[in-house]
Amino acid sequence: MRRAWRLAGTALVVAGALAAVPPSSGADGHGRAPSPSAHPTYVVHLDRDTATPAGDTSRTSSRSIRSWPGKKIRYWADLPQSYQWSLQAALRSWNATGLDMTFVRAPKSRAQLQIVVGKTYGSDGYATVGYQQRNWVHLRPALTRPIPSEPASYARVVAAHIIAHELGHVLGLEHTSGCELMTPVLMLPTCPIMADRIGFYSRIVDRPALKKTVGRYGGRLSLGPKSLPLDSLPPRLRGVSFHGGLDADAPVKLTWTPPKHAPAGSHVLLLVTNGGSCRYPVSADFWGMTAYDGSRLQRLQEIAPDKGSVSPPAVDISRHCYALTLVNRSGAGSAPQGKVLKSWVSAPVSPTVQSVRRGYDQEFDPSLYKVVVDFDDSHGEELLMVARPSGHCANAWPTGESYDSHLVAATPGEPAQVNAYDSAFDPIPDACLTFFTMRADEKRISAPVSYQVGSEPLPAPPVINAVTRTGPDTYTVDATYDSDVARLAVVVKPTGQCVTSWPGGDPTQSLTDGFIDTTGTSQPCLSFFTVNAEGATSPTAVTRQMTAAPAPPKPTMSDVAVDEFGTVSGHTSLDPEGQFGLAMTVDPTGSCQPFPSGASAADYQVSIFDDGTGTAFQGFSGETHPCLTFYSYNYDGVLSAGTTVQL
Repeated sequence: MRRAWRLAGTALVVAGALAAVPPSSGADGHGRAPSPSAHPTYVVHLDRDTATPAGDTSRTSSRSIRSWPGKKIRYWADLPQSYQWSLQAALRSWNATGLDMTFVRAPKSRAQLQIVVGKTYGSDGYATVGYQQRNWVHLRPALTRPIPSEPASYARVVAAHIIAHELGHVLGLEHTSGCELMTPVLMLPTCPIMADRIGFYSRIVDRPALKKTVGRYGGRLSLGPKSLPLDSLPPRLRGVSFHGGLDADAPVKLTWTPPKHAPAGSHVLLLVTNGGSCRYPVSADFWGMTAYDGSRLQRLQEIAPDKGSVSPPAVDISRHCYALTLVNRSGAGSAPQGKVLKSWVSAPVSPTVQSVRRGYDQEFDPSLYKVVVDFDDSHGEELLMVARPSGHCANAWPTGESYDSHLVAATPGEPAQVNAYDSAFDPIPDACLTFFTMRADEKRISAPVSYQVGSEPLPAPPVINAVTRTGPDTYTVDATYDSDVARLAVVVKPTGQCVTSWPGGDPTQSLTDGFIDTTGTSQPCLSFFTVNAEGATSPTAVTRQMTAAPAPPKPTMSDVAVDEFGTVSGHTSLDPEGQFGLAMTVDPTGSCQPFPSGASAADYQVSIFDDGTGTAFQGFSGETHPCLTFYSYNYDGVLSAGTTVQL
């Protein structure tokens, strides 16, 4: 059978046919060739399977087919080494039946049938039909070339089907239909050729073919084995034993007696499955090749047979079935030998304390600390902490105390908040904190690591992301700092008089939550510090010199209208979230006078807002036909040129 491959979108199209070839040299030729265009092909979609049987292209009269004399057909084969497995499998498939006709090997000079690589006229195989003066089977070159993404064993089985099909022609069989041996089109993988056992293939000669040949040559309707191994089976693994586990408080170790004789390519297979029972899930791929399902096993590992032992690493502390089996290169072997053990991991490694800081809110909660502790949690380990008064660090786990009450909700190397309480749940000032790592089964902890809280280090200067003016004397600040252990303070000074170190006084009186009032100081210089829980400031400040507000632009007005109550509305070019406000003056005389001398823009402010279509404004004129003048102004009270609208 010739395999033609082409990609069609996401579909893999496999076309294969066993089609008739015109007679040559007086012989009725039957061969395997690609399906003619009239024959449907088997299209394998990635999400569904569809198959359509193909018809036969040959019509040979059974009256012209001669039966072989005697009970043996002497054959001689001249095939490459890569064909030998397929040839022998095809011969065995016929010889293992109850047919009174056997294929036997003979020298070329005495052979009645020659099996060689030769002309196939586009088919995979080409053979004479029935007994003739000269009998032969021709096979296509590269017949056993592996199928992409599949083991070479699959191609060997396909080739065995092709050779067995051609031997069926030699015995006098004609084409049939469906998934039978003598079908002219072998649809793969709709017509299964692999057994549902790991490393086994299904018998090749089927009942319809045998029934017809028994009718011709006599014998019993006895089929060969239902499934056969792809390669020689290895012996059962001997001396398998299981050691360790959590109950024994020792690493899990599996041992076996290295086999003295095993087929080439054999290996010991380790299977680890979850749960309290031993089950080894298998699955078949698209082509029917069956194997252990690695996606449902926690571990699947190949080991050299002579190694004699393996210690699989634990992923977590739970019950698993550990199993071993010796398999050949196709994965076939005896049933795995397994035992359920609880995984074991060694005593946890002591944690590493990277930093301990007093929480800023210790004024209200003296027990609060911020810690960064690194520890190994690869097997589900957790962090424990014991707090003791200053100078009385715990050098071992306190007798009688449970682990649960000392658990720390921490991620290795990440900040976490902890509380230092005594047995009466009173805060411990200047505590000594002792950390342990606890194994996931809560039965073993590491050696302790202590940290005596001392003077709080100076906080790092803040990072000032932005300072935004929100009014004539107000600003907001966006700053980044460690708010768990520090707060933000600001010093306001006149223009050019920034301070870079704390000027003195209580810094907690200058804390800011982001809002800054600079009333009485025009264009101030702002100096930002961080303050820790002990009231110490960062060693340096981050300064920002405020400047005059930008000049306001002349506003553009549109859709300006007044209703019967004197309410004025419309749209403006200003940004409602920007640095400029909108002022409006009203002149009932219709002559539109300049902005009143000495007046404040804030006294004439109108509201602006986003109405979904742009920046809208709304004000009150008290008149139905006023002359309106609009100005933008900045936070320094500077006015733009006016835009006049006569209604």
